Amino acid sequence: MFKRFQLSYFLSLTYLFFGLIWIYFSDRFLLSIVETDNGELITTLQSYKGYGFVLVSTLVLFVLSDYLTKTLRESKKSYEDLFKLNPLYTWLVDQNTNKILLCNDAAIEKYGYTKEEFKQLHYDEIVYESDLYNQTETHLQKDGSKSHVEVITKPAQYENKEVLIVIAKDITEKLELNKRIKDKNVELAKFKNAISNSSLVSICDEKGIITEANKKFADVSKYSLEELIGKPYNILNSGYHDKSFFKDLWTTISSGKAWRGEICNRTKDGEIYWVDTNIFPFVNKEGKIYEYLSIRNEITEKKEFQEKLLKINKKLDAEVIQRTKELQMANENLKSFNSSLSFDLQKPIVESIKNLESLNKNISDKLNEKDKSDIKNVFYFLNNAQAQILNLMAFSIMGNHEKRIQNLDMNKIVNNALSELKATEFRFSEHKIDVKDLPEGLGDEKMIDQVVRVLLSNALKFSAKKENPIIEVGCYINQENSECIYFLKDNGIGIEKSNQDKIFNGIISKTEQENFSGNGVGLAIADRIIMRHGGKIWLESEINEGSTFYFSLPCVE
Repeated sequence: MFKRFQLSYFLSLTYLFFGLIWIYFSDRFLLSIVETDNGELITTLQSYKGYGFVLVSTLVLFVLSDYLTKTLRESKKSYEDLFKLNPLYTWLVDQNTNKILLCNDAAIEKYGYTKEEFKQLHYDEIVYESDLYNQTETHLQKDGSKSHVEVITKPAQYENKEVLIVIAKDITEKLELNKRIKDKNVELAKFKNAISNSSLVSICDEKGIITEANKKFADVSKYSLEELIGKPYNILNSGYHDKSFFKDLWTTISSGKAWRGEICNRTKDGEIYWVDTNIFPFVNKEGKIYEYLSIRNEITEKKEFQEKLLKINKKLDAEVIQRTKELQMANENLKSFNSSLSFDLQKPIVESIKNLESLNKNISDKLNEKDKSDIKNVFYFLNNAQAQILNLMAFSIMGNHEKRIQNLDMNKIVNNALSELKATEFRFSEHKIDVKDLPEGLGDEKMIDQVVRVLLSNALKFSAKKENPIIEVGCYINQENSECIYFLKDNGIGIEKSNQDKIFNGIISKTEQENFSGNGVGLAIADRIIMRHGGKIWLESEINEGSTFYFSLPCVE
């Protein structure tokens, strides 16, 4: 409005100025060419002069009016184009009625109203909440959703009305971002406070000069903050680490990578303390490191405990080595003793068997049935004692025997063992023995022969008192593991459930000891041998129904 007043004022003054000049110079001109006593002529010329002035004035005013009209039209068009294309939400609001007169496309798209619908609204109807101090408002869209906007208003004239140009900028995302930042800052403040209370925190510049440190850092180092700030970290150097340690540290962090490790420091009064240290480099916009953040946790007690534990472990290792040597020596002595004892015990038993056989042969025709039965029992006990001694010798030998894996002809091993057992044990002549065709397995022939002899001997013994003793030897293949599962089945006295887990440890029941002499060492040997072959041995048994012993060996491919 002020600019319009200035323009009108300028035109009026211009018109007045040129009008006065016209009057003054035209009068002088007329006086110079006309005699002053000819009043009628002067009046006529004055009239023509007035007509000319009016004509010229009209022409000038017409030209000026046309120019101003075009200028105003172009200005209005430019103004409306600018209003329409403004990316911010813009309205023209009547200052008197608060009614929306005009809106731009951005407002239509955002708020969901058409131009005609906007013109039916008062500006207050889209304002949900207003904050005059911060020049922000909460606006309502047509669908009921809300958005936060920053508002700028400017008074203006539009179609002879006093209006407000209202320009709104959506700051919803900005406010949400600010809220998230605020929440994160609160979390960071809590995190910083937690770290500051639990850890030793410090910051140094790119040269390693301490610029900041927290109270805990000062308390542990026993330096005041004033003594620490402006000093390099080597004020804490304990001398424990060599130069290469710190060189590697600085090489890592100066390349922009974080570093973690344990550092031994020294307090102001000379005490040693350890810290678990994390160092993080900070880089500016130019990509240059300008400071380092260090977070340390004191681990002195942990290091002292580790040191004590290390000493204890070293001591224990030394004791284990010494005890191992002693056990190895004792084991060698025991093996030597077993071998010697077994040999010494076996010799008189063999001689006793020979003498008893000779005596039985010479006087058998003079003995009654009771004497013959007694001699038969003596033969049995002597043979059993010899078998147990052989088992003890085998147990000792197997510990040192070097395993030689080869293809095993299991049919041959079983048949040879049966022949020898039946030859030495005349009580087994009544047994029915069914040996199936056995596939080859992989193992040490000497060791597996020992297993087969133990299992066959037990099967023969524990079924000997049956009226029709039967022994079955067979095998089936476990395709999943490529294993041969060999089994020896008898119909003997069976083994109690409570003893089945103990039997491979060399433990047999009292009843079994009374009925059949022996100490169960053979099964312990068999278990040990099969374990050395990577297999397993187990049994299934029912009292008075018999037992089936299984053992597994790798199959020959």
